[in-house]
Amino acid sequence: IKAEIASSTGCVYKSNGLMYLTEKYIPPNPKHRAEEIKQIGREIKKFVENGIPGSLLVCGNTGTGKTMSFKISEKLVNEILKDFSDTYSIIYVSAKGSKLSTVLSEIANSLNLCMPPRGISIKEYINAILSFSRNKYLHICIDEFDSLLYKDSKFEDVLYHFTRSENISVTIITNRLDLARDIEDSRVLSSLSLTNLVYFRSYTVEQCYDILKDRIELAFIDGFFSDDAIKVLASHIASEGGDIRRGLEILRLCGTLAEKHGWKTIDAERIKEIITKYELQKDLNILLQLSIAEKLILCSIYT
Repeated sequence: IKAEIASSTGCVYKSNGLMYLTEKYIPPNPKHRAEEIKQIGREIKKFVENGIPGSLLVCGNTGTGKTMSFKISEKLVNEILKDFSDTYSIIYVSAKGSKLSTVLSEIANSLNLCMPPRGISIKEYINAILSFSRNKYLHICIDEFDSLLYKDSKFEDVLYHFTRSENISVTIITNRLDLARDIEDSRVLSSLSLTNLVYFRSYTVEQCYDILKDRIELAFIDGFFSDDAIKVLASHIASEGGDIRRGLEILRLCGTLAEKHGWKTIDAERIKEIITKYELQKDLNILLQLSIAEKLILCSIYT
């Protein structure tokens, strides 16, 4: 058993190859996102250098490189402004699956303020963060911002203070270009100017092919994927909105199935079968997550 476990991830992957198929891996020179990285970097640098309040909206479909581009921009700005590193901080948090209080707690704890994720009012979090920013400039990035829209209306108070207060600015990463539709506070709307926006277009078939080919070459042993298989997968991902995350999930499924069945290669026909299997599993997972009431409604529609 021990021998089988030890060799279970070594037959199709290169050393540490699986890591290249996860969001943990950030390419040093990502393809097809150089302009967006430069745009984000320029805006962050402008905020930090001038110590001014404001906001940047980063919009686009899921899996189009928004988070990756922000993190690369953050790294580049820190390298450019390394002589002034004591005068500012760039904080990144993800709101995915989180409450507003949890997001604010994470921001506060990144500043060593030690505030719990519950038992404290939203105002207390805001006051603590703003108090810190009086002595050190803060640029805060809130990723997956969509998660907060329907959970807590107080997100508008947070946006107001993070975009209007001295010595602080914010980047909002969202899948929605119509984010403003869910914001009722006119003061917040005026701060979230759509003129200061970086829009990520969905990847084309050719771009999906380039990105997936790079990941495959990093992750899998040579010759495991045929070029035709990569083209089939790229075409499928582009047709589904250019979500590279979905492509990486399918590649991980390829690896799992190859190790399970002893496959030595993935050709065009086999990748079609795997894509079908993946989509069926994805649909099944969505159905399983429905409440009983939602399942009953779905059954009534079909019958």
